[in-house]
Amino acid sequence: MTEIIVPTPKKSKKKLPSILLVSLVLNLALGFFGYKTYTDFKQYKEDPQKIEREEVAAVVAEVSKLINLPDNIEPVLATVSDAEALKAEQPFFANSENGDKVLLYTQTEDEALRKAYLYRPSEKRLLNVAPINIGGNNQVQTQDDSFSMGIYNGTNIEGLQDEMEGLMAKVYPNATIASKANASRNDYAKSVLVKLNASDELTQKVATFFNLEIVDLPAGEQAPEGADLLLILGTTQQEQAAAQTPEPTQEPVQEEPAEE
Repeated sequence: MTEIIVPTPKKSKKKLPSILLVSLVLNLALGFFGYKTYTDFKQYKEDPQKIEREEVAAVVAEVSKLINLPDNIEPVLATVSDAEALKAEQPFFANSENGDKVLLYTQTEDEALRKAYLYRPSEKRLLNVAPINIGGNNQVQTQDDSFSMGIYNGTNIEGLQDEMEGLMAKVYPNATIASKANASRNDYAKSVLVKLNASDELTQKVATFFNLEIVDLPAGEQAPEGADLLLILGTTQQEQAAAQTPEPTQEPVQEEPAEE
């Protein structure tokens, strides 16, 4: 069984001089920032898992910009801290580095949604996606289907089609890319899959793997020559919602004593 080691943060060994420490405590105890520090600490004390949930939510939000993630399933987040050991055990981690994040969607009975997503926060890159085999060893596997695919970028994110080509090479090593281009427009809300010459079975399999909606060729788009499938990349609903959400207005902070 592959073990992804989550490093335990190391405690700092540096000690502040006592006078400086007293000064720092007094400063933090005054004003809004002191009050906010206290209330945040109180919230984390009452709910120790809050930090973990916030980190998972942050990674999910970033990965959702690159690929459609399963809905209504709580993923497990792991951090790669021994990339060399993982590379020796599983091809899925061949390009991993220490610090990469792995979203593991295992809490579902739907095998099509059990996937692992390898993500590099420092570069905002999705490195690999593969199904998770729960049958004893939790290994992620690549797919052996052979087909030709066209990739159109339906967003204003430059180079997104190149990122998808790299991901396809890892997930479907026997597939070929017939064409890469920008779509006729750049406002596609979600990524979609168009069946061209592929079988219904293959189309559904690819759509399920990447959580894509199967649609007819959209008006204004031309099918790439020789392609079995056409993938049109879009932004996510999360991004649209964020863009439509007004910025909160700042109101004067009223300092009140914290309730015990």
